[in-house]
Amino acid sequence: SNDSITDPISGEAIKDNIFGLSDALPLQYMEEAVRGILIGDAVVFVEDGIVTGGISEYIASVYGKRGFSNFAIKAFPEKYYSQGSRNDVLVQAGLTPEDLKSAALKILENFSK
Repeated sequence: SNDSITDPISGEAIKDNIFGLSDALPLQYMEEAVRGILIGDAVVFVEDGIVTGGISEYIASVYGKRGFSNFAIKAFPEKYYSQGSRNDVLVQAGLTPEDLKSAALKILENFSK
């Protein structure tokens, strides 16, 4: 992306990548694909719906049991959203690009402690 995240410890720019679920299809390759993704410093999974019953919930359960903790899931909270523009809804849900950056930085800060 055009925006960069700065490592809170080193001050260096952090490279970001975007992966879609199609990168891991068919699902039999999901574990291998996500294992490769989680090698990164911080991974933020963005669910296009709510977490409950979503693919991110599955990934979190599998990889949390295997000791990975360098990831976060961002999804729509289970609540009613008032009508508005796409951006208005993303702001209400905490899913703006700035929110996703903050989630990645929080992961990095937790690992630096």
